[in-house]
Amino acid sequence: VDDHRESLSPGSMCKVLFAATVARAAPSRDFFPDVLKRLGDQLGACTPEDLSRALFALVKLSSVSGLDPRCQDLLPPLLGTVLQAVESSLPVADVASLARLHSAAASALISSSETKKEEMKQLAEETSRLMHARLEEASPAHLTAFVRHWDLVPAPSGAFREALVAQAIRQLYFFDEDHLSRLLEGVTRLAASSKDETLLASVDELFRRAEEEATTEQAFFSPESCLRIFASLVRYGEVRPEAPRNRERLVVALCNYLTGVDSVAAVSSDGASDPEELWVKEDEDLPLLFFAEDAKGFSLREDSALDRDSANESRLQALSAASYIRLLGALRELGVRGGVLLSRVAQLLHMKRYDLTDAQQEAAAEICASLGLEFQLEKPSGSSA
Repeated sequence: VDDHRESLSPGSMCKVLFAATVARAAPSRDFFPDVLKRLGDQLGACTPEDLSRALFALVKLSSVSGLDPRCQDLLPPLLGTVLQAVESSLPVADVASLARLHSAAASALISSSETKKEEMKQLAEETSRLMHARLEEASPAHLTAFVRHWDLVPAPSGAFREALVAQAIRQLYFFDEDHLSRLLEGVTRLAASSKDETLLASVDELFRRAEEEATTEQAFFSPESCLRIFASLVRYGEVRPEAPRNRERLVVALCNYLTGVDSVAAVSSDGASDPEELWVKEDEDLPLLFFAEDAKGFSLREDSALDRDSANESRLQALSAASYIRLLGALRELGVRGGVLLSRVAQLLHMKRYDLTDAQQEAAAEICASLGLEFQLEKPSGSSA
């Protein structure tokens, strides 16, 4: 692509710019400055879809530190020109473009950089208004894009909010684990801050679906999705204290899934449950991922599930050190004590402790200590032994 920038069409240029920004990588030092200049020259030939990709990329680039000085000069005027073109194209934009534009506007509004905040606020409101009339055309990805920043962008109208969540629930069986976890994250944030009873009832339905999916034979939940669901359940528990206990099955299933072994010694509101109580329920057919009932209780299955365990363990290692802190914190709030998962996450956190700030290390040490786990603080550089 870098060798053929001069021959790229406006649409291809927007796609390449979008992809490079999302990947946070460029094939050469001249890539971004050259593409931005060419985009400004050919903006009139861009479709609404092209413009949505371009705006998303420009917003993301605007928040990048250490950007090439040439990009810093090109970005502000180009962003203003693209915004004007976007406003003109909104009436004919498809739902995918509306979702992408809303994501761009939301990112700009929560960014620390002053990226045309007022114009972005208006764009967020207008894309919401247009999407309200076209919700039936929206896919799970489109719906999730609007929910994701509900607690951070201008509050959507109650009618749009209720209609979007209702449409999401109608499509719930088409949501994959990533979109389902993101939907839960956005809806629980708004429900926790607004105390809206209609939203709270919807959250119950979303958790029911997550539990149903997590306890199926062929379930797949990435560590990132598990973390979002755990954090959402903690947040929901602040409004409905009984919620975490009512969703114990979900917590157990996701913990099992992350390790493929008996990973939870106890899940309890007071942290004092006997381990046996967790596994021996009145429901003898309690579905636990990767486990099969035998005369002694539950044992690992010797099938392809073990391959998935290995793959998921690899993905667990890919989480950031900050994510391990959030994961341990969420599990602590949910009453999880002991077991393989906590030990493994603490071990991975220790391996990546050099990525943490001093404040994050202090937080990690406090959480680990409260869970009976070890975490060694790194001494500041230059300090004596």
